[in-house]
Amino acid sequence: MAPDLNPSPELKHVLLWSVPLLIIAPTVIFLYMQAVGKKKKNTIRLPPSPLRLPIIGHLHLMVHEPHRSLQRLARSLGPVVHLQLGGVAAIVVSSPEAAKEVLKTHDVHCCSRPSSPGAKLITYGNQDIAFSPYNASWRERRKLFVSELVSSKRVQSFAYALEAQVGELIQSLSLRSPPREPVNLNETLFTLIDGFIGTVAFGSMKGAKLMKYAKFQQVFGEAMVALSAFSAQDFFPASPMSRWFDKLVGLEARYQSIFLELDSYFEMVLSQHMDPGRVKTDKDDLVDVLINLWKGQGKVTKDHLKALLMDAFIGGTTTSSVTLLWAMSELIKNPTVMKKAQTEIRSLVGDKRRLVQVDDLSKLNYLKMVVKETLRLHPPAPLLVPRETMDHVKVLGYDIPAKTRIFVNVWAPPSWSSRLLACCIRSTGSCLTACRKKT
Repeated sequence: MAPDLNPSPELKHVLLWSVPLLIIAPTVIFLYMQAVGKKKKNTIRLPPSPLRLPIIGHLHLMVHEPHRSLQRLARSLGPVVHLQLGGVAAIVVSSPEAAKEVLKTHDVHCCSRPSSPGAKLITYGNQDIAFSPYNASWRERRKLFVSELVSSKRVQSFAYALEAQVGELIQSLSLRSPPREPVNLNETLFTLIDGFIGTVAFGSMKGAKLMKYAKFQQVFGEAMVALSAFSAQDFFPASPMSRWFDKLVGLEARYQSIFLELDSYFEMVLSQHMDPGRVKTDKDDLVDVLINLWKGQGKVTKDHLKALLMDAFIGGTTTSSVTLLWAMSELIKNPTVMKKAQTEIRSLVGDKRRLVQVDDLSKLNYLKMVVKETLRLHPPAPLLVPRETMDHVKVLGYDIPAKTRIFVNVWAPPSWSSRLLACCIRSTGSCLTACRKKT
């Protein structure tokens, strides 16, 4: 007897209701999720944002002199602006109040660094301090770095290197022939700072000059340009095409070439310092200190040493030489200010044959005002090193989600109540004291 394939009335009833439920239930769930997401979005108060372009968002604002274009944006939208840089959410803070909340109030939640393939490669897999994301390993390295390398006592011990380099610079300028031959300030000041950091790091004048023979200046300049170049992986990290694009334009190969040259140079320096037959001076240089840490701390590796050396040159050479160049330019444009600075120095030094010592700097108040004004008008890194939030925070009442990139624009003309150089030109000592209190 053949089985009865016709469904029973009860089964027909179940099937009759099952089909509509299978269609309606997902629709209801989808609409519910949309409503919840929209409600949640409405409860988040994001900073104001300008109109953005398809795909690239606001990346066009970061192409040429971004600190100026972002400052113009802040004047119309406010001190906290939300940007969409390709596939990366970011904010730009442009006022002292907003910067204080990011750098001080919420520093523990805003102190990480965004991941960057170029920086990761050049810093030996994020083994440095300046560019590495925040984690337990970074905290240990920073603690060690602060206590052993940049303590007040250690910094004061480097005074000899600065005085020696300044003396060498003055001697080379006085022996120039013909005597009125123009001086390339850019090259001269870079050589001064380069020699100082080289002496501190490598110990002797010969070690500092060795950089030239190793073409270190050229390679280091290329590293700075490469780190600031546009990388598709920085702004489209989720796209599988971003690495292909960086390879196509040659950026990835450029990173690799720079890394290999820098690594070979640092390897040479470490090998020379570890040579048992090396004649040591009475002062330990930076590499000596790092090698002692490497031998005494099991967690410190050779890659850590190289990455910290890279930080020392990135943080010191270009920024310091650029600031000195701008200071000289401003003094040349303001001869009255230059004359006052010269008078202050000569009144302190007295004998023209005596050079300014490091201990004298604390007494040169007028010169300090000139330096502060130079940094205010011409910050060497106007957007600082980008940060990234690790948790949700509020900045001036705005909601900033986790994994948001933060740029602090320290070039802030609206905050300049009075320009110090202009004040100093009109002023005497009493006004100088007032200017000092303002800063």
